Amino acid sequence: MTSRLHRARRNDILLIASLVFLALVGILLSLFLRRDGAYCVITKNGEEVGRFSLSADREITYYEEDGVGFNTVRIENGRVSVTAASCPDKICVRSRAIRYHGETVVCLPHGLVVTVYGDEEGPDIIV
Repeated sequence: MTSRLHRARRNDILLIASLVFLALVGILLSLFLRRDGAYCVITKNGEEVGRFSLSADREITYYEEDGVGFNTVRIENGRVSVTAASCPDKICVRSRAIRYHGETVVCLPHGLVVTVYGDEEGPDIIV
């Protein structure tokens, strides 16, 4: 019985080490193969409301239909972020600025999604 228990522990350790190794390989691949974005697409409730180059600095404010709710999106130094919002939790404001193809910032209460896209086609990796 001790031999079986020892073998099970060894197999568990090998399984855990393999999973950690695969996770690290995935993280390294995503870091080395990610592409800078060229433009961002802003959608509100599923409809595209803006498409902007990341090379030109600008600030855009989107208002809710009631005129009270709002989100302010800033493009600066090749990065895009939500800098102000009237939503109660402000998760979108606390999100870091994004710049790589495929990254997004979302404000669920207002239905606002900001997504960065690259110019050329290349590998897409999601870890």
